[in-house]
Amino acid sequence: MDANRGLTAMVDMTSVLPEKTRIPAPRQRRGLNGMRQTIWDILLSVAQPVSAYWLIDQLRTRGKSVAPPTVYRALSFLQSARMVHRVESLNAFIACTRPEHPHHGQFLICTECGQTEEISEEIVTELVAATAATRGFVPTVQIIELNGTCRNCVLESDKELNAGAGSP
Repeated sequence: MDANRGLTAMVDMTSVLPEKTRIPAPRQRRGLNGMRQTIWDILLSVAQPVSAYWLIDQLRTRGKSVAPPTVYRALSFLQSARMVHRVESLNAFIACTRPEHPHHGQFLICTECGQTEEISEEIVTELVAATAATRGFVPTVQIIELNGTCRNCVLESDKELNAGAGSP
């Protein structure tokens, strides 16, 4: 699946993200300048996970000529600052909705429209960690990605089925 499927326009997410997402905690702001800040701003402005190469294209439209290693280094910094998550199954990156709160990546990914929602259910994190511990496994990273159909796509599908049921 294309990581940018369903992304037809840039959406300003700052109005729906928690206030602390817009202004990273002081620990996170250290080192957030230049390219890192620009990439952070772009990620905040889109509603979907995006690839590093999509980011490069966006930077070029802003008149910045960058090589992939530069973007990957900035993304690595943003990940280590807990401001960005990598959505592994899409090989893409998304702004964290709660960078002020340490948590593991948990995502609901719609395979119909590409909508990706970050969730942070502590009980899930604890259950996975406890299960690993009972097996003597020490995880270094915990990422949970659920692929399925979002509420909007389910409702749209139901509308289409109901509309078709009424025709002869």
